[in-house]
Amino acid sequence: MRRRTLLAALAGAVGVSGCSAGGDRPGTPTATAAPVPTGTPVSESLAPVAAAPCDGPSFGPATRRVVCTGVAGRRSRPVLEEGPAAPPVVLRRSAARLDLPARFSFALVNRSDVPFVTARSAWRLWKASEGEWFALSPPDGGEPGPLAPGTEHRWRLSLGPRLPSGPVRSVGRRGEVAVPALGAGRYAFTVDGWFPGEGPDRRTVFQATFDLGGEPLALDPSDRLVDVSVADGVARGRLRTGCRTCPEARYVLEHAPDETPDRRVIPETAVRAEPLRDALALAVEHGVDRVELSGRSPGSPPFGVGDGGYAFEYLATGRVYRVGARVP
Repeated sequence: MRRRTLLAALAGAVGVSGCSAGGDRPGTPTATAAPVPTGTPVSESLAPVAAAPCDGPSFGPATRRVVCTGVAGRRSRPVLEEGPAAPPVVLRRSAARLDLPARFSFALVNRSDVPFVTARSAWRLWKASEGEWFALSPPDGGEPGPLAPGTEHRWRLSLGPRLPSGPVRSVGRRGEVAVPALGAGRYAFTVDGWFPGEGPDRRTVFQATFDLGGEPLALDPSDRLVDVSVADGVARGRLRTGCRTCPEARYVLEHAPDETPDRRVIPETAVRAEPLRDALALAVEHGVDRVELSGRSPGSPPFGVGDGGYAFEYLATGRVYRVGARVP
């Protein structure tokens, strides 16, 4: 009886569906709204009954359940995928779709009688491309604390297509954040935490999906790239890293059509990775198969990749590349 009460309460949040992390296919049971119960502790007896993945990112084994707002193709109808129940905590979004530049607000509202342990900084932004979700804004730390019953955390995100000439960073504090360098597509906003009796290794993720209209993100080089030249099918340039005492290194990107890629890259992730942004921008702009960048590299391995490097598929063009770096 307790399980049914909790499930009905969770489904009573309009536009929200809950599902257990991991699984193969969603079910289609519907649930009617019910009054929010008082005294809703999470019980270890609430084990998953059926796995039902949400339309969003995948999470690791520390995630016990995912509660979704805005499941694709289901409009705003309350739909419940049966899984481990949770007190009625709801992640609300201000809109399902806006055109770039856009301003969204999200609110994590605790409508239960128990606290939810989380941090205002424990949010992430993701983008979907060709069946995969890519993390764009990892959590920036912050001490978790209880979101008390009857309270909320609110975030206001300004999302824009502008590509800064320097490093791409999300800027803001206390829930007001500007996120640049985004193109049109499907996105997800997530925030996680845990309920009493569960802990950080048994997390609950709240997720809201939304769409951004506009143009695809065009990848341009940063202002660190200077002295660019192209000869014999090779683009070359120099990176100004600002480190005068660091060792000189060379970063190489090369078309590798016969390799199996280790990972996939989209413009929104490439632009947040240096010097990958500059190398890819040169390769695409000049239509070359090889890019060589030199500069003083802080840290080890050089430029964060080392001699072995890795192969990746750039989804914007469908080409496979290998990158690596070494100190001469």
